[in-house]
Amino acid sequence: MRSGARTRLGLLHEASLILSRMPNVEGILETIAGVLSRSIGCTSFFVSSFDEAAQLIFCVGGWEDGTRLDVSGFPPIPLEAKGRGTESLVIRSGQPLSVPDYDARVRTAATSYHLDDNHQLREGPSVAEERVRSAIMVPLKIAGAITGVLQAFSERPAAFSTEDLHLLEALSVPVSGALQNASLNRLAQEERNRRARADDERRSLEAVVRHAQKLEALGLLAGGLAHDFNNILMAVTGHIELAEEELDRLPESGPARVQLERALSAVRRGTQLTRGMLAYAGQADVPREAVVLADVVDEVLVLAQASIPKEVSVQHAPRADGGIVMGDPTQITQVVMNLVINAAEAVGSTAGKVRIATSLVTCSHSELAGMRMGQGLAAGDYLCLEVRDTGCGMEAHALARIFDPFFSTKVAGRGLGLSAFLGIVRDHGGAVSVQSSPGEGSTFKVVFPRMAKGEVTVAADAPGEPWKAGGTVLAIDDEPSLREILSRLLARMGSRTVVAADGMQGLQSFSQQQDDIRLVLVDLAMPRMGGEEVVRALRPMRPGLPIILMSGYPVEKVGEFAGVGVDGFLQKPFRAAHLDRAIGDALASAWRRMGGV
Repeated sequence: MRSGARTRLGLLHEASLILSRMPNVEGILETIAGVLSRSIGCTSFFVSSFDEAAQLIFCVGGWEDGTRLDVSGFPPIPLEAKGRGTESLVIRSGQPLSVPDYDARVRTAATSYHLDDNHQLREGPSVAEERVRSAIMVPLKIAGAITGVLQAFSERPAAFSTEDLHLLEALSVPVSGALQNASLNRLAQEERNRRARADDERRSLEAVVRHAQKLEALGLLAGGLAHDFNNILMAVTGHIELAEEELDRLPESGPARVQLERALSAVRRGTQLTRGMLAYAGQADVPREAVVLADVVDEVLVLAQASIPKEVSVQHAPRADGGIVMGDPTQITQVVMNLVINAAEAVGSTAGKVRIATSLVTCSHSELAGMRMGQGLAAGDYLCLEVRDTGCGMEAHALARIFDPFFSTKVAGRGLGLSAFLGIVRDHGGAVSVQSSPGEGSTFKVVFPRMAKGEVTVAADAPGEPWKAGGTVLAIDDEPSLREILSRLLARMGSRTVVAADGMQGLQSFSQQQDDIRLVLVDLAMPRMGGEEVVRALRPMRPGLPIILMSGYPVEKVGEFAGVGVDGFLQKPFRAAHLDRAIGDALASAWRRMGGV
């Protein structure tokens, strides 16, 4: 055996071993280049794959003058009819092909392709200066099926011998297997990547669900605590007012009266705390009216001016003039104030900026789903409030907890803070997103359902009717201290009180004294039978009976229970003046409901 033949066999053996372990196309091309440059001395080579279903030929890779070509922009070539193109002929025949005069072959082909000066594949015959003068091509096969073509080109006419064609044919066997393995590796990697993305999405969704469940559990806890605390505050308020009545004979500046006023002040602070807890729980009583968000931002900037360091530049732009939100102006102001002050404090005493933007946006389902509390919101038109600062930013662990009650990144931070803010946004049908990283500042984005001007209506408040005290009032509440307070407050107003500890006892008392009972006060949440059930049972017995619901939970006034005939609602804790006014309004409501004028 000649030394040249032994050298070629050695190259093929070495290449076969390398290709059997090669996991990617790049390595396969480098191995082919090494073999061909040391054996047949071609100018360039290309590897193509064939998609039998689509009848298309794709360029997998190529080399020219020792440099790998970028073939990402090469378009697929259609398999030509009757195999008139060189690659098409090899694929259709399944046999090797030697082209000693490439120019003549191209000129007789129905369609031809060539590389331009920028190594881009172009359709058409080669130009006169084209370097390709001869070529050899062999099919790539797997189990007898044609999977592609391996082609070698030279700038010299008749540059390749029969031995060169045989070597290329022998090399095609390990190349075919290596390409198939590389394709399988690529598919396996794509599947691993797909599964990794799916796992990441699943973990992200689980984190969102866990956070939502935590917020829901904390909301239920906060709402329950607020309800019970309001009942306690109601008893304290009532006893203080009764004590004040006993002290009417004392001077207003006397020490006893001063102490009682301080106690009432503490009750008011406790009431504000429970309102914050209810706001966090999304159960706050929200009187809805039209609010122009951009105007609220301007008002907040005026109010917060003294609290913002001079080094912090605050800008409101762009400004969505006329963007309307239906909600509670006080709570919307609280949302804006919270974000603005937090942003200014994040910047601190160093020079920085706070940019506030209000805009009209259209949110898709996917955009809303990526926001806190955005799951389940309808896609459509929203009013967006964006507050961006150039402050210190937040670490990921802090960002994950900023809406937890009593959590703060500030040394002096305390209270419900952003947790109450989150409850207000939820109660207004909105959603929140936050982006922050250390040293990059923070961006809070809040979206509220937007209302067109034509949708906004303003309801006029009906004047309350004066109440003439007297008669019997049925008070139903499961708290003994509240039953005592109601009895004494009503007695002070000139009415007799019948008390009941739950709904069933209340119905029994009413059936025994219904001719005397002029009005019913009933707590919403009680054991055995709640307030709504009591109302439904009382209404058929006397349709015109005035009924007032009481609760430590806020309710959307009377509207939520209008279908069962409720005439008023009192949120605990309330004072004697509130009770007096609610009774007068309820008597007037019942009178109008029964056709009175």
